[in-house]
Amino acid sequence: MINFYIGKPNNPINAESLDAAFIGLPIIFEMIQSPDLFGEKKTYRIVGVESDDVLRQEFFKTFPEVDRVVHDVIVVFDKILAPEKKKLDPRITITETKPVKAPTEAFNPFSLGNAFASGDKKKAWMVFQELIAHDDEMEKTHGLVWWKLKDMIQKGSGFSKLQLEVMARNLVATYHESRLGGLGMKERLELFFLTLPEIKK
Repeated sequence: MINFYIGKPNNPINAESLDAAFIGLPIIFEMIQSPDLFGEKKTYRIVGVESDDVLRQEFFKTFPEVDRVVHDVIVVFDKILAPEKKKLDPRITITETKPVKAPTEAFNPFSLGNAFASGDKKKAWMVFQELIAHDDEMEKTHGLVWWKLKDMIQKGSGFSKLQLEVMARNLVATYHESRLGGLGMKERLELFFLTLPEIKK
């Protein structure tokens, strides 16, 4: 199943999020076309295609044929232009949703701190993706992670003292360097979670 959503889906999507701006289209296309080692059919949500015009054009020009995609794929756009629709396989479902004024789904932002403290890279990254879907204010998210790290330093954690010191330096660098241009804070925080050190046994 391949579904393109125009606008934010009304129901939450339980899927592994793939950011095209961060990961790159070639890797994403390879992932959605490659069978899982254990034969599991996964669900991927592709985001970030609209972050760059060149990336968007490349996406519509090179999106794989439907028959070559082995997993369920959901792509989220703010809008799709008529010429772009013409380039898509007619078997791709396009669902347009209109914004609904309703209370936002309850999400506990502190679950990111708990996932981070657990040392589970994948879990921390997935909770980070869920958090930015609810609140994309990166300085607030950075502050939450910094608060949790200080708490871990004071009370102890599964990480070694050296690992905690290195992570603290990385977080400080993330804050200051994101203000100097280049990689933004969102991308730097994502990289922070993807490169968490192995927790000591």
